[in-house]
Formats: sequence, C-alpha cells, structure tokens
Amino acid sequence: MQTKIPFPADAKGVLDKLEALWTYADTATQGNTIKWQGDLRRVILMQMTGAFHRTIRAILSEIRGGSVDGLDSHIRSIVEGLISTKYILEDDTQMRARAFIAHDHRDRIAELRRLIPLLERNATPGMATVTDAQRYRNLLAQLEQELTQTETQYGRDTIRWPSLQERARLSNAEELYATAFWLLSLDAHMTSRGLDRFMRDGGNNNFVVELGQDLSRSYMHFRTAHICYLALLNESNRLFGVPPREELDRFELRQ
Repeated sequence: MQTKIPFPADAKGVLDKLEALWTYADTATQGNTIKWQGDLRRVILMQMTGAFHRTIRAILSEIRGGSVDGLDSHIRSIVEGLISTKYILEDDTQMRARAFIAHDHRDRIAELRRLIPLLERNATPGMATVTDAQRYRNLLAQLEQELTQTETQYGRDTIRWPSLQERARLSNAEELYATAFWLLSLDAHMTSRGLDRFMRDGGNNNFVVELGQDLSRSYMHFRTAHICYLALLNESNRLFGVPPREELDRFELRQ
C-alpha cells in the first residue's frame, strides 16, 4: 500500500498482506449465489462477512488518507464480531443464532422505553423533527409481540444471549477476549489509562497532550485484523465453498 505514514517494517509487511487479502476477497466473493438452507447461522455468517469486508475497507481507506486514529475502534469491532460468530456457528441447534436476534429485540425495546418518555416530554427537539412518540409506541408494541412469540416458542432461558466474556469462553476464544479486546477497549471507552497514552511528561511538573499519531500498536492492529478476517473467510469457505480453499491458504501469516 502507498501511504505517507512511516509504519515500522513489520507492520507495513502485514498491512500489505491485509490489503492483498481484502482485494482478493472483494473479487472472489462477488456474484456468488449462496443458499441459506433454512439455517440462521449461515445468514449471520454472510452478514458478518460483509460487515468485516466493509470494516477492513474503512481501515485501508483511513490509512490511505493518512490516519490511524480510528484503528482501535475498528479492530475492536472485528474482534467482537469474530467471537460472536464463532459462538453462533458452533451450535447446531441454531438457538444461539436465535438468541443473537432476540437480544437485538431486547436492546431495541429497552432503548425505545428510554426514548418514548423523552419524546412525550418534548425533551428531544432534534428527534422530534424526524419521529414522534406514537410512532415509537407502535414500534415498541410490535417488537414486544415478536419477542414474546420467540420466547414462547423456544423458551426465554434457551435463547439467552450471554456476555461477550462468556461467549469467548464457550467458543474457545478467551485469549482473544483477554488480550486484544481488553486492550482495544481502553481507547474505545476513553478510560483514564487509554487517555494516558496521549500524554507525556513535559518536565518542570508539566505534561504534554500529544496530537500526533501513535504507531506503536500498528503491527498488532494489522495482524489482528488479518487473522480475524481470514478466520471468517475460512468459515465462509467451510460452509459455502467461497472463497476457494487453495486460494485462502496462501494468505496465512507466517511467524
């Protein structure tokens, strides 16, 4: 990749491989007709593969634009997506896939219950220009009905969506959660320690807030993105035969 950012040699090498993998996948996955065969896991895998593809494109575009400031957030999303996908795919009953969808319903229901009283009190003038409380009440009723039907059919406890930490444990991804995800979350949540990375001692009891780019994690960023993206493409090959196995093998990173 042509970039003005002075990456360390090891990071630049992995970045070039990540770009090559994305470019190959962009061509190899186009125009394929894939049957979901009534299996929600396959649908979620297709969705997640598309999301990964767009996220990798965003990373590459940001770097071409001369910035690495958004990498922590992008890589964190990819790591969480891979953990969730592994957790879902390893369940032949599809209950984890149903729990994934039901969790989204619960999340939207909780958000609507927060928003509707604000709209009723005219406390959200910005939102009032595009929606109203009655519209959200109708949506809330619809989502609650759909969730009730799902919980009645499959059992509330059966479609419980566990925490990311538990999903990582149950899908043999504890190391990924405890290392990369935890570290990347420091910046995503703007914690005290995360913010400390952008401050240094200026002497004389002063400190300096850095506005330049931090390249110290670039190798980890690119390697993590490459490994996660390739892992998802391997799952796509296993279930759909796309992309071809013999092509994917050449993108494996060597120690």
